[in-house]
Amino acid sequence: MTDIILENISVNPQKICIYKFYDSLIKLDVRNSKGEKVEFIPKLVKADNLSSDDWVIVGPRRSFKRSFSLSQKIIDSTGRRLSPGHYSIRVIYDGCSKFDPDLPEVMLESSWFYLMVTD
Repeated sequence: MTDIILENISVNPQKICIYKFYDSLIKLDVRNSKGEKVEFIPKLVKADNLSSDDWVIVGPRRSFKRSFSLSQKIIDSTGRRLSPGHYSIRVIYDGCSKFDPDLPEVMLESSWFYLMVTD
């Protein structure tokens, strides 16, 4: 399991969209040991109207945490498991402006993390 923690380092509350969080807002940038990007099959997401349940308020100096299965996310996105080897991965949060053009664009990127896949 992998944890995603969005931390509000400001002194004001921040509103974060969580609509279809795992299906559409979280993307993975996966690179092999040569720095080549692992290509994903894009998943089409049918959007409904956003509601108040699709947002969370993260208070000042507070965090919002979600967990997901990294291996399952990669299998769902690529259609296969990663081959054994070294990889670097970055998680990208893409806001809900693609569902509602009146919303401001938001993109947050994690630091790179590194893992070794074995058989």
